[in-house]
Amino acid sequence: MKDTPIRLVTVLTSMHLSELSVICGRLEADGIECHIQDELTAQVNPFYSNAIGGIKLQVEEKDLQKALAVLRSHGYITERDMKPLPLITELDSFSSRLPFLKGVRLEVRLVVIVAIISAIITLFVYVLTLPSVFRHVSTNGAGGGTIPLLKKTLTVSRA
Repeated sequence: MKDTPIRLVTVLTSMHLSELSVICGRLEADGIECHIQDELTAQVNPFYSNAIGGIKLQVEEKDLQKALAVLRSHGYITERDMKPLPLITELDSFSSRLPFLKGVRLEVRLVVIVAIISAIITLFVYVLTLPSVFRHVSTNGAGGGTIPLLKKTLTVSRA
């Protein structure tokens, strides 16, 4: 018989391990097996919990609805917590239509989009800061100027 892998779903995220430990105990009391991801990282250095997106309380996918019901009934989550932010919904809708990002998780899509935008901005700033040919124009006061090109000088006159 082939064992199927257990799929875990994050139901709650917190910056404090003690808070999730209490909630995990509540879920286990109701017969829901739960796991705390990134628990050891937060114990080693509590300030890392912000960097890794918090400590995650996860349950098996088959227990998701039951876990959400328990969390709602005890006030750990509200209906407002269950609704995604409009900005996230818009970003998900936009980025899922990009051909090279279809079927990729939202987080990865956002990282790729931010990297592309950063590269474009960096290139734009680089091009703007390049020395321009027109910076080398020296005017002689009569409306004309010279542009040094290699070893020859091009004379520019304004009419």
